[in-house]
Amino acid sequence: MIRMIFIALITILFSCETQHITRIKPYSFPTNTKEVILKVNSNNKHYKWIDLRGLISIKTEGLNLRLNIKIVNRKDSLIWFSARGPLGLEIVSGQLTPDTILFLDRVNKTYLQTSFARDKEFIMTELSFYEIQEIITANPKISNKDYKLETSESGLYLNSENESVFINNKYQIQEATWINNRQKIELEIGERQPPHNFPERLSLKIENKDNLIVGINFSDVKFNEPKKLFFKIPDSYVEIK
Repeated sequence: MIRMIFIALITILFSCETQHITRIKPYSFPTNTKEVILKVNSNNKHYKWIDLRGLISIKTEGLNLRLNIKIVNRKDSLIWFSARGPLGLEIVSGQLTPDTILFLDRVNKTYLQTSFARDKEFIMTELSFYEIQEIITANPKISNKDYKLETSESGLYLNSENESVFINNKYQIQEATWINNRQKIELEIGERQPPHNFPERLSLKIENKDNLIVGINFSDVKFNEPKKLFFKIPDSYVEIK
């Protein structure tokens, strides 16, 4: 169960209500794929620090949990997280860097300290550290692939063999699907709120043998407030092998 919580916190799949999309005429979009990609990527906001708090739900085979979650993200270097139960007791905590995974299981008094590249089996995804950061910060980047561009009344679709991206009339990614190492990953980004252009809700679904579904509603988001984060492994904890 604890392992599934950790997987959920890293992949961050969030239950999200169906979003209203402003309907626009298809001809208002450019027909050049490179121009669309440039507009979307230039809309991304890059904050050095983001502090996220909310309520996370975790569903998989035989598991259904709701926990309070705090995530602190430092661009290109650190993802720190802590999840607490209804009584405020910490259940799991951890941090990711481009090179390492650190994870504490407060219930079983165990820990994991390993290489990010070597132990991706533990987090059950081939997403890189930087791709995880892009998802957490609602800034997925579109790579310059050979996409097929399709228009609809509500937006644009960029489709390739392993990807499908829906873009709204503000040139913001609202939905994306990837096929990654035989896993299907689906991302939904809720309506972005001023003044920081950050969504109230995100959702990420990973279809694998565990059928993992995670959801979060943000209650508080803070930007560019540096944090001093400490991560100490208690001497009495046993290492996860």
